[in-house]
Amino acid sequence: MCTLENPAVINISISDYILTPASCASLVNEVMKNLLYQRAQIPYPYAWLKNIVKKKRKSLEEGEEENKNNFTLSKHYQTVSTAYDAVENITSNIVKCFTGLGDNLKEVIFVIGVTPVCPKEVFTVKASSLALGHVEGNHVMENSRRQSRILRSIFLEEVWMNLVENSLPCCNTYIFLRIEGSEKNLSNVCNDSIFIPSKPLLVSNKIKQTVINFNYVNSQVFSCCDKMEVFKDTCDVENSEKCERNFNFNQKEKSTENKEMWLQSTILVRGFKDCFINKVSASELW
Repeated sequence: MCTLENPAVINISISDYILTPASCASLVNEVMKNLLYQRAQIPYPYAWLKNIVKKKRKSLEEGEEENKNNFTLSKHYQTVSTAYDAVENITSNIVKCFTGLGDNLKEVIFVIGVTPVCPKEVFTVKASSLALGHVEGNHVMENSRRQSRILRSIFLEEVWMNLVENSLPCCNTYIFLRIEGSEKNLSNVCNDSIFIPSKPLLVSNKIKQTVINFNYVNSQVFSCCDKMEVFKDTCDVENSEKCERNFNFNQKEKSTENKEMWLQSTILVRGFKDCFINKVSASELW
């Protein structure tokens, strides 16, 4: 595990938000996107970066010729486009890992530095528990409305505000996952994922470290997904025979021989600065 000695801690209490695996993954992804911008690893807010890349790609699909006369513009677009693809790939795989692993996924760690061995800063996001047994689609709209409030609580915390006062030089952002569970449950965790087994992440206590805790107590009884009926696309039954989902997760098999496993993303986010031509951002000249 990371060696933590008096890390900066942000505790976020989650009460009116059903923290399902997918909704927790969404929060983690939004934290990562803001982290990349606030720590000066990307020069624009992620929403803007996404918008300009998609706009440029649409114009290319519609037959507009790329500005090949300006090598600087072309090179900058490729850099921004690569960063966008990397973040999109990472976020989709984080969702996949959360939905596949549930409570077994204990921590998501973002390491900013030239290499993971010599990081400049380390950010850890973890949840105390998750709400399992819910049909994710039932909570998308409600959780989306409440997500902004939780994110606002994080980014207005004094710890976060102090953290982003000084920018970091552009380097790389690596993503690690720490998971726990029985060997049986973890055996197929790497299938079709950009996350592969790695050595445990060891970080010196001299490195600046920040931990974001999502404190969620999964003690409430929700009836929102009780007695839901699902069909063959989610249950292994013949034809269209209906089956009831078993939500009694309290009786799921527990192993006393829990194993810790570390995964590292094969994709990293390479930090970059904005490019200006005659004092105009290159992104406005594509």
